[in-house]
Amino acid sequence: MLNIAHISDLHLDGNEEKYNRLDELLCDISDHGIDHLVITGDITNAGRDVEYKQAIRLFKKYGYYEHSRLSVIPGNHDLYPFFFRKFPRKPEWDDIKGNPKLFLKNLKEILPKLRQYSQSNYSAECKRFASYFKQSCLTKYPYEKNLSSNSALVGIDTNNILPTYHLDGSRIKLFKNTIDHIRTRSHLIHSLYEYSDNPLCCNGDVDLESVETVLKRQYQKRKTIIVVMHHYLYDKRTVVSEEGEVFAETMGIYQRNKLLALFKKYKVKLVLHGHWHITESYIAKDVEVLNGAGIND
Repeated sequence: MLNIAHISDLHLDGNEEKYNRLDELLCDISDHGIDHLVITGDITNAGRDVEYKQAIRLFKKYGYYEHSRLSVIPGNHDLYPFFFRKFPRKPEWDDIKGNPKLFLKNLKEILPKLRQYSQSNYSAECKRFASYFKQSCLTKYPYEKNLSSNSALVGIDTNNILPTYHLDGSRIKLFKNTIDHIRTRSHLIHSLYEYSDNPLCCNGDVDLESVETVLKRQYQKRKTIIVVMHHYLYDKRTVVSEEGEVFAETMGIYQRNKLLALFKKYKVKLVLHGHWHITESYIAKDVEVLNGAGIND
């Protein structure tokens, strides 16, 4: 029997406090005889070399820095470092409430980068992420990894929704509502943001066709499928009730219902994710899901 531990959202930022907390957590995981460690994104806070090296140092210390013992996927903090170096905290709900003038100043400064960010920039960050973990499966998503003779892990990248995306007809109303909420409640976001599906680099999306191809292949092999991804699968009503409209509109994943339908169709056993810093299990449209808060909450 394979024992798996799931953690997420380490947000290592070079300081000793988070490093020591991760050290203690990995020590506990190792003491419990965990065979395989899964980390569902945001290993770093802003994609800095020192942040990746902190994580790798501890993975090596406890024997998890190898393909057979570690599975990782990137989070939005890992893949949009230019944004999170400007906003080291959670920008959309900390800085807006705590220091709106500073938030607006930083937002205006970073706006040109947001509007110019391209798919080639994103691909380069994905390659850089993969280079730190030296696992060939990380070069293409979704990836497949055999955990045992009868179980497989499928890693999905849910971060590929660029801040420069132009809205298509199906999303104009959704994102217009987001902007209206931010404008009326926070009075911060410049009107130029109406051309982005991902203004704070925290929303997610998926390539449903490629996900279905991989899930179908594993299903036909009669494998027990575990999916790992970064973004949460809570329904919007739940998120709004807990965190409000702005959080729900800028932290969620597009095509949630279609993705869950695929998980159900191919009998995915379990989905592991992070992103929203709470630890709990829940059911999303008959699919069992586990959210891991990491070392921050």
